[in-house]
Parts: sequence; structure tokens; C-alpha cells
Amino acid sequence: MDFYTEIFGLRHIFTLHVSEHFSVTYMGHSHGGKNGTGYQTAEELNREKNNAEGLLELVHLDTPDNSLPASTRVANTFGHIGMVVPDILATQARLDAYPGIEIIKRTDDDLKVPSDIATATSLSPEKIAQLSQAERDLILGVLTPFNKPLIFVNDPDGNLIEIQPQEGAALL
Repeated sequence: MDFYTEIFGLRHIFTLHVSEHFSVTYMGHSHGGKNGTGYQTAEELNREKNNAEGLLELVHLDTPDNSLPASTRVANTFGHIGMVVPDILATQARLDAYPGIEIIKRTDDDLKVPSDIATATSLSPEKIAQLSQAERDLILGVLTPFNKPLIFVNDPDGNLIEIQPQEGAALL
């Protein structure tokens, strides 16, 4: 997180600690002045996160074997790109009409594990095999409803894009 704070000026909005080893962190730019101080609290940033510009989501799975090579050594080792849209169903319709694009997970579909989406969000079969069954069940129990309203699609270059509705997904 320090890199994104120091280089890009992003602030920590919140971290959802799903389990001992799995977390999702949101960072974004402060839109100071709205509360009269020129500075927004983490609570204010969280409330406004789906209207924020420059929102970054970091998904982290901390396992004993965490030997993922850097993207400078192996192409496309980042997880995915996240976007927030004002109308998820209209976006899904535009994606359906766009030539050559296949929606991998539609809004209201369940997230499947294993899958390309799971792998791109740190839950590859090799990684989750390092966790206890109880922790795997916990992660899936939280992520299944959290991901329900989301769309996942590959861009024309094969990069995975997560699309969230602007009204957001329930955190828990």
C-alpha cells in the first residue's frame, strides 16, 4: 500500500479481512473540502468509494508459498482491473452487443472456484490448497454473495475486468 500512497497519493479507504490470510483493500483519492476541512476521513472515503475517481482494489492472499514472479519477469501476472459503473445491467447489455467479447461471469451468477476469475483474484488451486478447508469455506462464504452483483469479462487483450455496480456490493 505504501507504494500507491507515496507515488500516486492514494489513501487507504478500508481493508476487508475475510480470513487470516485473505484480504481485499480499497484505496482512492481524497476529494477534500466536502466536509469543510479539506480532508476526508476513512469513513467518508468509504461512503463515497463507488463515486470516487482513481479507485484501486488490492486483493491479497498471504500463503507460505507466495512465489508469484513480478510482472517484469512474467507477463500478465497482475490480478485484474476493477471498474465501477452507474448501471450494471446497461453495461452488461453493451458488453453483450460488443463483437468478440465474452462475459465470463454475468451479474447475479455465482463465482465459481476453481475458475479463471478465482485464479486472477489470488484463489488459484495451488494457492487455496495451502489453506485449511475451514478457511476455504469462509472465503467462499464471504465472496459468493459479495461477487453476486458483479460482472467479469476479458478485455480484447485478455485482461480480466471486474465491473461493480455504482451502488456497490454488500461488504458483509
